[in-house]
Amino acid sequence: MLEKQQYPSWHALLTEAYHHGISNMVPEHLEEALKDIAENTRRSLLMSSEPDGPPRLKPSSGLICQGQAALMLEAVAEGRTIDGGEPNRVTYALGHYHHALVYAALESALPADAVKLVFEEEKQLADELPWWPEKGTPGFSHRGFIDITLELLDPEWLAPGMPRRLVADVKTKAGRSMQYGGAIHNCAEDVFGNAGQVAVYSEIQGTLDAGGIIININKEAPALPEGRIGISYIRPDDLKEARDNVQRRLEKARAGEFLPELWLRRDEMKSTGRSKLFVPCNQVRGAEVGVTYCDVSDECAKRREGWAV
Repeated sequence: MLEKQQYPSWHALLTEAYHHGISNMVPEHLEEALKDIAENTRRSLLMSSEPDGPPRLKPSSGLICQGQAALMLEAVAEGRTIDGGEPNRVTYALGHYHHALVYAALESALPADAVKLVFEEEKQLADELPWWPEKGTPGFSHRGFIDITLELLDPEWLAPGMPRRLVADVKTKAGRSMQYGGAIHNCAEDVFGNAGQVAVYSEIQGTLDAGGIIININKEAPALPEGRIGISYIRPDDLKEARDNVQRRLEKARAGEFLPELWLRRDEMKSTGRSKLFVPCNQVRGAEVGVTYCDVSDECAKRREGWAV
């Protein structure tokens, strides 16, 4: 366990806890992690190549762009599946692997009377969010899982003024992508909806005013410790804006309003040289440039024909 001291921020505390926990894993936490890794690796590698039905919007998928959400719901209304291509099973397995190790590391490093850790808490979205469609509505997932809820029990572990309870989400990233992170999450470049996902779960937990955290793990496991983890804090105002954006996209998409906002934002960023970060819009499925992260990119490109930029 870490020895008690006052850390200046959650960023500092979680970074130190991760490194300490990985190097000093408590056997019982490791065994629990290994069970999760085995189960989730099996599930990932045996994943079917065929869509299991119409697409479903959820806090972690489909709501990064109003256009994406609208096209997905259009497919649902027409009874169409969306071919997302051959799933990258190893990427899914690696994500679960790093999640399990993060949980085990934090439990191994943080005393139970200092920080309360709640992992993978399941929530019924329609029961928790007045704006989420009721259970049974086609095109929507109705279960969500909160990676981590952090609650400081002993205030002497953090500097005064630090939030006492907040939501954290774990993401695995390629080493090159880690360089684009920072201590403060840049929501203008949040092209994968990470802030929106944290925001939805923060609303459920009643912690929007505290801000939120993204724990980025380098899946390439570099030799130098400082390159292995990056903690990004989402400011309360940014988190609330992200939450409002998710609700707006959901409601506009349900009304059939197509707006390729991520693509439009990408073009606004061309003058800054940062448009390359907008990976979902930079690649078209089946094109020579590679496979896109957006399952409706081809259809979106067709709908955008004639749009002025």
